[in-house]
Amino acid sequence: MSENNAFEGWCIIEQMGHKRIAGYVSEQVIGGHSFIRVDVPGQDGNGGATQFITGQTVYAITPCTEHIARRVAANSQPSPVTIWDLKTPALPAASRDDDEDS
Repeated sequence: MSENNAFEGWCIIEQMGHKRIAGYVSEQVIGGHSFIRVDVPGQDGNGGATQFITGQTVYAITPCTEHIARRVAANSQPSPVTIWDLKTPALPAASRDDDEDS
């Protein structure tokens, strides 16, 4: 098997810290670094999410059928970004008024 063969397929990914996600797995390079891309299907065909993880955090990758991956994904959906994840700055940003220099 040559090093140019990139893996793609339906899998269950187990990460250190006991996190488990399932979806369509492929490899992707971002900024010169290799990541495992997991396209997690949404429930009932709605939404879904994509997560990029590093190989160092992976404990196990279990290839499986699409049907099994979708069933596991339904029970282990990644949390979307919520308003609570977005921190409000302590002070408002300083306004820049170019007319003051005139």
